[in-house]
Parts: sequence; C-alpha cells; structure tokens
Amino acid sequence: MPQFRKPLRKPRGFVVFALIILGLVVLDAALGVVTFPLKWDPFVSPLITAIYVVAPIWALYEASREKWTWTTAVLLIVIGVAIHCLILVPLAPARNLTQIAWMRAFEGFAQAGLLTWCLGLGALLATLLRDRNLLLPVAIFLAAFDIFVILTPGGPTRQLMTAHPEAFAKIAFSIPRASFAGAEVGSGITARIGPADMFLLAMFFVALTRFGMRAAATFRAVAPALLLYLLVVIVFGRFRIGPIRLDALPALVPIGAVILIVNRKEFNLTRDEKLSTAVVSAIGVGLIIFGATRHRPEAQPEAQAGPSQREGAPRRGRRGALRAPAAPGQPQSDSRSAPAGTPSPQ
Repeated sequence: MPQFRKPLRKPRGFVVFALIILGLVVLDAALGVVTFPLKWDPFVSPLITAIYVVAPIWALYEASREKWTWTTAVLLIVIGVAIHCLILVPLAPARNLTQIAWMRAFEGFAQAGLLTWCLGLGALLATLLRDRNLLLPVAIFLAAFDIFVILTPGGPTRQLMTAHPEAFAKIAFSIPRASFAGAEVGSGITARIGPADMFLLAMFFVALTRFGMRAAATFRAVAPALLLYLLVVIVFGRFRIGPIRLDALPALVPIGAVILIVNRKEFNLTRDEKLSTAVVSAIGVGLIIFGATRHRPEAQPEAQAGPSQREGAPRRGRRGALRAPAAPGQPQSDSRSAPAGTPSPQ
C-alpha cells in the first residue's frame, strides 16, 4: 500500500516571529565582521536597509495572526523589556573579529527584545479596541500626534533627538551600516526607527486580524511604503522647511495612510462616530499647529567621536523615527565600545 506523508504543519506566528528576529541577530553579527568591495555599495546598502525595514514588519504581522489575550501580551512585554535592558550593559572594546561578532550579536539580541516588547504592547492595546470603526479615528490621531512629537520643533521626540541623541539611540530600532573596503567613515545607509512606530504597527496588525479586516494586504502595502518613506528621509534629510527639519520624519503618517486606504471599505461609521472622528482630527491638527509655533533653541554640537574599534577599519556604529545618514566622511561613534560622537545631521 502507498505511504502517505502527513502534511507539514505551518509554523505558528510566534515561531515565525522568533525565527525572523533571530535571523536579524545573525545578520547583525555577520555585518560586524564582513567587509564588502566598495563597488558593491549601491547594491549592498539598499539591500541591508530593505531587510532591516521589511523583516521586523513581517515578524510583527506573522505574530499578529496568533490568538491574543492580555496575559500573553503582558508576558511578552516583560520578557522583551528584560532582554532589551541588555543594551544598558557596558561592553569592553572589541579587539578582534570574533569579539566584534559577539558584541554585535549581543546588541542584536537586545534589539530582539525591543521588537518583543513592542509586539506585546501593541497586542495589549489592540485587545482594548472593541470595534473596528475605532481604528479610523485612532489612525488619524496617531498620525497627527506623530507629526507633533517628531516633525515640529516643540515636539518632545524632536527635543530628545536634538538634546540627547544617545538616549534615543538606546530605545530605537537600528538599521546597521555595512563596511566597505577603502570607504570613508560615514559612507553607506543607516537609520533608526522609533519604538512607537513598531508597537503601534503591531497594534494595527493585531486589531486588523481580530476584526477580520485586510491584514495581509495591509502588510504587503505598508512594507514598501515605509521603504520609500525612508528614501525620502535619506534624500531630503539635510533640508528644512522653515523651522521644520526633515532629517527625521513621522513614520505613523504612511502607516496610518496605508491602513486607511487598504481598509477603506471595512469601515461603516455612524453619525456619532463620524462626528467624533472629526473632533479627533481637529485635536490632531491643533497639536501640530501648537508644536510648529513653539521655537526651541538648537542643541550645542557634541564632541568628535573617539577612535574606531579596529585600527584602519570603518566604524560599525548605528545612527539615526526614520533619520537621514551622516554625510560621507563625518565621524560617528561605535555602537557600544567608543565614546558618543557627533550625531547625524538633524
């Protein structure tokens, strides 16, 4: 009689999430020791950026397909925060390639903790939403609030990035910089994504899945949208529009726009819900106006960075809500082993 194999069981969302973030840890370690030919820069740098933007979004989407409860969400928050706190552990300067690889893997593992607690917090917030129509005012308000806190001079995130960039660096998700033989320090592409973008994206994915909305289509649209958005930051990061600087842009704007566009047919608002959405929108616009009209003094530039981890090798630091890379030749600090250096242009 013919033998029939049992169909392979598709991995659960948490398994896929763990595999993706552990894969990023391995890639992080590899990027710490691998040096590419300089002529590969136009291909390798965008590829690395694409991986580090799309992979976390994919991980959050896959995990959102699980059956969520508030207890599961809280457990992930606790585990994630405990792992992320490893970023505070001081590390000795790396003296060889093996030590650099282990140091980068350690930092990547800490970032895995960041994604874990962002997933848990996003899922916890999603369990509090009782109606799909609430996603409409929530997305509109969060996009406006993100503009206020990041893009306007009076926003708290903007002030944090200007006055204390090292604090933002420890709580943000980092896109690493590849090393190229013969390249000046500061070449390549690098950026940081704020944790609010991650946990709110997780919240939307979990909520869309719970309400039977277009979660998969949203994932397929939001990943390339954020990649294009990052390109805008890279190209226009050194420009200003009046007091507004474009080196950091609010990622919740494209996230909210994609969610509303992809799921526009899923909403059926009552008259009261339309009125409340209009009120929330007006509050968001008011916050933007308030932040744009508050002028803050510029922070004083910091001291120059110290020596690199390896003599003669480009630093493997991370710089950068979505931020522009440093100009070619501008010194940057090592991610953990060197003193803090001059931040990317803001």
